[in-house]
Amino acid sequence: MLSAFASALLLAAAQDGCVDHSAYDFDLAGARLREVEIIRSEPAGRSETGRFPDGTVVTVSAAYCTDPVITMTVDAPLDAQNQMRLGQLMGRLDIIAGCTTNDWAAHDASLAAAAAAVEAGDAWDNEGAPIAGTGEGGEITLDVRPVDGRLHAIFVCTRAAG
Repeated sequence: MLSAFASALLLAAAQDGCVDHSAYDFDLAGARLREVEIIRSEPAGRSETGRFPDGTVVTVSAAYCTDPVITMTVDAPLDAQNQMRLGQLMGRLDIIAGCTTNDWAAHDASLAAAAAAVEAGDAWDNEGAPIAGTGEGGEITLDVRPVDGRLHAIFVCTRAAG
C-alpha cells in the first residue's frame, strides 16, 4: 500500500499545486474494514469509508494541495474499550497512510487522557498538540468527544511538504 501511495505521489501529474489522487486508494479492505466505498475521488483529494465488525465507521481523506494531510474520522461505540480502540485506530492510520508513532510515552499518555475524558463525558483535543511525537511519519493530532453514546474522533496526520 505505501509503495503504491508513494508511487502515485511521485508519478502523478501536479495540477494547480495538487497531486492527482484519482490513481490510488487507501486499501481499507486490506486494513480489515468492510463495506468499503469511495466517497470522493478527484485530482485534489480522495475519501473512502469502511466499517469494522464492532460497528466502528472510519473515513479516510487526503488532500495534498498545501501540506500533505490525511484525516481519519471515526464513529465508534462508546464503551470500556475506548483506549484500546483508539490505539488500534492509530495502528490502522499507520497501515493505511504511513502515519507513525514517534514517541510511545506521549502516545500512551495521550490515549489514556482521551479515554478518561470521553468516559467522563468530556471532549479532548490535547490543545492541538501532536499526540505521538513528530518525525518521518508526520505529526498526528487527535480530537475525541462523546456524542449520543458514541465515540467521535478525528485523527489528522500532517506530513512535511516536499
